[in-house]
Amino acid sequence: MGVTWVYRTGYPLTIEDESYRSVFGFFREDNTQHYYSDYGEIDHFENRNNYRMPDYHRLDVGINFHKKKKRVDRTWSFGLYNAYGRNNPFMIYNDTEWDETTQQEVTRLKQLSIFNIIPYVRWSIKF
Repeated sequence: MGVTWVYRTGYPLTIEDESYRSVFGFFREDNTQHYYSDYGEIDHFENRNNYRMPDYHRLDVGINFHKKKKRVDRTWSFGLYNAYGRNNPFMIYNDTEWDETTQQEVTRLKQLSIFNIIPYVRWSIKF
């Protein structure tokens, strides 16, 4: 039987400090041709690694059953990764929502978590 607890501080990441719209355009001297383009949102970063993701931790448990024959060793393994089901951060991203109380668009950081509890079964043979 085995139990492992994994802990790691959150990874540093860079999140923009502000965003603004950029417009690019030019005209010829005789004003006969013009070019105009809207590049959309441009993000401004003051410093690198200005944010840290939440800490990561999980508990892994497992048990092995061994059976020996004359020339063959068989092992059945059963267990769980992330046994207590913590939603560890996989990535952080900006999400824009409409706030009903202030009647304005608000940008918030959201966390994406994947792979909650993962069970496993393994059968191995050695000869």
